[in-house]
Amino acid sequence: MKKLFLAFSFWLLAAGLTHAATIGFVIPDNRVVMDEELKVELVLKTESENVNALEGGIVWPSDKLELIGVQDNFSVVSLWIKDPNKLATSTLGQLPFSGLIPSGYGEPRGQILTLIFRPLVSGPASITVKDGLILLNDGKGTPAETIIEPLNFKIRSTRGINQLWGYLFFLIVGIIIVILLWRIIRRRKSFAV
Repeated sequence: MKKLFLAFSFWLLAAGLTHAATIGFVIPDNRVVMDEELKVELVLKTESENVNALEGGIVWPSDKLELIGVQDNFSVVSLWIKDPNKLATSTLGQLPFSGLIPSGYGEPRGQILTLIFRPLVSGPASITVKDGLILLNDGKGTPAETIIEPLNFKIRSTRGINQLWGYLFFLIVGIIIVILLWRIIRRRKSFAV
C-alpha cells in the first residue's frame, strides 16, 4: 500500500512539472472559397505558462494556397529572429519564423501573426507548423511541451455555387416556358371548338 501511495505521489508530482503550450491556427470564417482572400491567424496558447521564445516553420500545400501577405501588427512577439514578413515571398509552401518575447507572455491566448492566402483550387487543405518549439520564461530557456494544432479545412469552388444558381435559373425559365406553351395550346384548342 505504501509503494502504491509513493508511486501515485510521484505520478502527481511529475504531471505537475509538465509545461505545455500550444501553437495553432484560427480562421474567422469557416467558409473558405477559391480565389477569395483567406486570413489565417497563427496563435499561441500558453496554458498558464510564461513563455519568452518560439520558433517553427509554417507549412501549407502550395498547389492549393498562395501566400500573398503576412501581418504581425498585433503580435505577442516583439523581436523577430527570422522575420516572416521578410520571408513571405515563399512559393514553396513553407514559412519559417522565430521570435522573442523579452518580458515573457503568460496570457491564455495571443496572436503570433496573420497569414493571408489566396485559395487556388477546391478541395481539402491543411496548414500546420513543423519543428515547433516554445521556450519558457524561466531564465533557463526550458523547452515547454509544444503542442501543434493543425488547421484542416475545405476550399469550395465559386464556380460550383454559380453553376448551381445557373441551373436553377434555367430550370425556372424552362418551367415558365412550358406553362406558357401549355396555355397557348389550350387556348387554340378552345378557339377551334
